[in-house]
Amino acid sequence: MKLLPILIILAGVTTGVAGGLAYEIMRVNYPKLHSEYEIFYLVETHLKRDTSEPEELPEVEFLAFNDPFIIPVIEEDALKALISLKIGMEVLPKDKSKLEHYKPKLRDLFLQIMFQHSHAGAFSGNYSESERLIALRRNLIQVVEGNLDIS
Repeated sequence: MKLLPILIILAGVTTGVAGGLAYEIMRVNYPKLHSEYEIFYLVETHLKRDTSEPEELPEVEFLAFNDPFIIPVIEEDALKALISLKIGMEVLPKDKSKLEHYKPKLRDLFLQIMFQHSHAGAFSGNYSESERLIALRRNLIQVVEGNLDIS
């Protein structure tokens, strides 16, 4: 009976050491990604990419909206919160001037998508979950591709 507490302590210490070693191996071999966009990009390219040929990424420029997007979060017929989002887009250099011209239309389309996102309850609770943000990002990309002729 006196041996049981020693075995429990020994098992706990062994588990802690093994967990620490596993963490260190993972930290060194798989460095932390710096943004959710990188995770989204890696998942999307891994699913679509043919591994037989290395893929070169095109050079991109950033198109930023000067003013933030303000989205109300309404629950039980009352204003629960206001979400303020600052959005920037990666665009090809040849498309940047065309998209600058469409900024007002893009802003309107983005607001429509974000209001729908809010109405569906996606901005309630932990709205920064990756699944919610990936869905929002995918909808924003689709609305740009479906409504603007940038080819």
